Amino acid sequence: MPDIVHRVGINASRFQVFEALTTQEGLASWWTRQTTAEPKLGAVLQFRFGGGGPDMEVVELDPPRLIRWKCLSGPSEWIEVDGETVVLFAHRKWHHESEFMAHCSAKWGYFFLGLKSLVEDGRGHPFPDDAKVSRWG
Repeated sequence: MPDIVHRVGINASRFQVFEALTTQEGLASWWTRQTTAEPKLGAVLQFRFGGGGPDMEVVELDPPRLIRWKCLSGPSEWIEVDGETVVLFAHRKWHHESEFMAHCSAKWGYFFLGLKSLVEDGRGHPFPDDAKVSRWG
């Protein structure tokens, strides 16, 4: 089963990045404004993109080092080095490579660059203000 994997270096503290990845305000500032989130083990995070979107459960939380989500619904188909916090992200176990997987990979890269921009410069580009890269958005 293929995986989507990204690495983004962000010139900010791991605490700033952790906050952007765990709080409702942080997540809504770089991924989608239609976010419901709580930085708490067992919390269910909701991300909406117009009519739909995934729900994620927080299954591991070790501030400010690690966040792990389990995807509960959606389509079928941190580390500090020299002052840089590195986000390692994986969207694993796709059923097969497909155009939609390629679209999601491009969008994940786009949204993580938005996270970088948010934490470094104060401005992300979440849905619905994001750039459209294909027919899926």
